Amino acid sequence: MLRLQRVVGNHVMSTLIGPPPVAMPLGVSNANRPSAGGAVQRDPAECSARQTQLVYADEPGRTRCISDGDSEFRKNYVDNDIVRATGLAVPGTTWANVTQESFPRILLSYKDNRTLTIDTSDIPLVLSSGAPRPGVIHAIRPLERYEKRADGFIYPIRSTGRSDYVSWGDAKNIVSLRAGLHDQIQELQQLFSLIVVTAQFAADIALLAGIAHLGAQATQNGGLFQRVRKSGASTAGDKGGKSPGTRAPGGAKIPGEGEEHAAPTPRKAPYTATTRTMSSATTTDIAQLKREGFVLHGASADGTTVTYRHPDTGSKVVVSLRQGGPVWWRPTWGRLRIESEMRARGFRLVRETRGEGGQVFRNPDTTEEIRIMPRKGPNANEPIEKHLNPYYFRYKDQAGHEWGPHTTLPDKE
Repeated sequence: MLRLQRVVGNHVMSTLIGPPPVAMPLGVSNANRPSAGGAVQRDPAECSARQTQLVYADEPGRTRCISDGDSEFRKNYVDNDIVRATGLAVPGTTWANVTQESFPRILLSYKDNRTLTIDTSDIPLVLSSGAPRPGVIHAIRPLERYEKRADGFIYPIRSTGRSDYVSWGDAKNIVSLRAGLHDQIQELQQLFSLIVVTAQFAADIALLAGIAHLGAQATQNGGLFQRVRKSGASTAGDKGGKSPGTRAPGGAKIPGEGEEHAAPTPRKAPYTATTRTMSSATTTDIAQLKREGFVLHGASADGTTVTYRHPDTGSKVVVSLRQGGPVWWRPTWGRLRIESEMRARGFRLVRETRGEGGQVFRNPDTTEEIRIMPRKGPNANEPIEKHLNPYYFRYKDQAGHEWGPHTTLPDKE
C-alpha cells in the first residue's frame, strides 16, 4: 500500500494506493444513509431568520433552534475541525492504472480523534475552473434543518419533494477536500506519464553512451587511419632502416616503424550527478548553494518544492517549501487567486501592516487571519519562502493562536 500526502497548513490531504485498511468498514457509512425523511418538518415560525432547526434523530420529538455560533454545533458539525482527509483506493490500484474511480471513499479524521467515511460520489466536485458563468442566476434555498445522528456528528439536511438528504454541498471544507483528491489523482497520472517518458529517455541516452564508448575504443586501437604496406615494394624498414612513415588523408602523419607514438592525452573523469534534498531552508543555506555554483532551476508543478541545479555537474538540490495555509488553499495559487478565495469565504481587509506594505485579512465568523506581505531583504537566516516570489503570506487559524510558517505565493494570478 502506497500513501501520498500533501500538507496544507495544519491539514493533510493523503491518498492511499492499495487495499483499504482492514479496520475500515466496506458497507454504507452512517454519514451516507438517507435522512429520517421528513419526520420533523421545519416551521419557519419556530426559528428566527438567522437560526436553523436542529433535530436529534435518535430522540424523536426533540428539536431546538441553533445558530452557527452554538457550542454544540461548532463542536459536532461534520465540516468543522477536520485535520486529515484520506482517499481510500480499491484493491489492485497502482500508479499505472489509477483513475478518478479508483478512490470510491474518503476517510475524514477530526481533531478529537473521531473518523468518518463518505462515498466520494456523494460530494459535489467543484474545481477551480468551475465558477458560475456570468448571467446565470443560482437559486439560494435555506437548509431544511440540521440533524444530529447516533455517531455524534451534525449534518446539513436539504429536501427535494418528499425525500430529504445530507447536503454535502453546504460543507465547504469537505467539498474543498474532494476537489483536492481529484487534483492529486490527476497529479499521480501526470507523474506516471513523466516516469515513462524519463525511462525511455534514459534508455536512449544509455544507447548513445554505448555507441560513443565503442567509437572511443576504435580510436585507441588505430581508428580509421592505419598504415598500409604496398604489395611487392621494399622499404627502408625492410633493409634495417626506418621507414619514413605514411600520411593519412588531410596530411596527418602516421608514425612509421621504429618511430615513437605520442602518448595519448589523459581523459578527464566524467562528473557524477547527484540529487539531494533540503527542508526548512534559510537564505544562508541558499547563499551557500550559490557559492557552490548552484542556480535556481524552477518550482515543481504542485508548488511544494523548488530545485537548484549545478550547470556543470548536473547535480540537483530539491528544497521542500514550508506550507502554512488553510485547508482550502492550494500551493499553486498566486496572490490574486488567494485574495479572491478569501473574499468568497468571508475574509475582509482589516488593516495595513506598519511600515512593511502588507495587508491583514480576517474572517469575522471563524476569527481566522491571513497576512500577505511583499518581498524584502534578504537578511541572513530568514526562511527562503519570504524571497522566492514577490509576495508571501502567513496564516493564523483563530484568534490567540500563533502565526503559521512563511508561505510563498507563486508569481502568477
